[in-house]
Amino acid sequence: LKSSDARGHIAQEILKTETYYVAVLNSLANEYKPTLLAGAQHFPNITEDDIKHLLNVDSILSLNRTILGELQNTIDSWNEESTIGDIFVRFTPFLKMYNQYAVKYNDLMDLYNSCTKDSFFVELTERVDAKTNFTSRMEALLIAPIQRVPRYTLLLMELRKNTPNGHKDAALLDQAIPLLQEVGNALNETVAQAANREKMMKMSAGGSLGLVKPHRKLIQEGVLTDGKNKKMHLILFSDMIIHRPESKTKKPGTFEDPRYQWPLHLVWVSDTSNKVKNSFSLTGPTTSYVLTGEDYKTWMMHIIVTTSKHFETLECTQGIQMHSEREAKMDIDDPKRYGTFTFPNKQKYSGWWINGLFDGYGRAEFLGDSYEGSWRL
Repeated sequence: LKSSDARGHIAQEILKTETYYVAVLNSLANEYKPTLLAGAQHFPNITEDDIKHLLNVDSILSLNRTILGELQNTIDSWNEESTIGDIFVRFTPFLKMYNQYAVKYNDLMDLYNSCTKDSFFVELTERVDAKTNFTSRMEALLIAPIQRVPRYTLLLMELRKNTPNGHKDAALLDQAIPLLQEVGNALNETVAQAANREKMMKMSAGGSLGLVKPHRKLIQEGVLTDGKNKKMHLILFSDMIIHRPESKTKKPGTFEDPRYQWPLHLVWVSDTSNKVKNSFSLTGPTTSYVLTGEDYKTWMMHIIVTTSKHFETLECTQGIQMHSEREAKMDIDDPKRYGTFTFPNKQKYSGWWINGLFDGYGRAEFLGDSYEGSWRL
């Protein structure tokens, strides 16, 4: 295809997908919602407010109807000089309202799953499923707003590839694509943060109240394999990492067991994949692991990035708490760290470390005795 022909085909695809998307939103707002509200009196555990909350897409629908109208007018009079980038430059700032939907998306899914325990709710949704022309059921339609902005970005990037640099749409697309990427990244971050907050709340409800702090965020959770072929459960927070044998995860209290907690400023990671496939070393004050997993690079990246942010947070900390750590001005590229750690045997050390070992000036306390001075590897 010539670039002009390809541009026309991509423009048609943008219009086609927008038409389908608006139809999905319209179905949620004007078919599913009225049907479920009409039957709400027969739901023993589902209120009208629950249904309105679940299907609150009216503002998004209004915005995208406007975008669809603009796209339709452009495509109806399409020629080699037509532009689409200007539409997205004008409307992308308004797509930030999707953030309100993203914030509550995980709650919506929990609410939907709760509602599906009611057989009459399921019966009504299946009636609407059968009436619509969509191949997906209501549950799949609810994710459409989360997926739409990334879809815009991909379509416009493809359009840009087929737009000559001298075309007036080129500069408009170059302006629109970063705007869409910014909104898309913000939506992904919002959904991830909401999911992590939910996990933190579940930890709290499960008795791990000590883990829930105003400043603490859950970054990543997963299971890797250590050098002894045992499963290791890792939970990375914004200020510490929990490392527990998977066999102990079902025992109450192990989340808060200090044996399995390391502050991030006393954590070191390095890539060991040249020795052991898909592996990295994780070192802290009490031990060191070689951990393997297909997502080992993601784990390494998250630990390094989160530790760097943790150092920045320490430097902004006010008051006497973490004063020495703040004054140490630690850097992710320097293995020399400062911190205080209390070991399982109640020994306490405050001072300098390198790769999990005392190194430099520090003070150790144990069973009433203490030593303060220089330590060397």
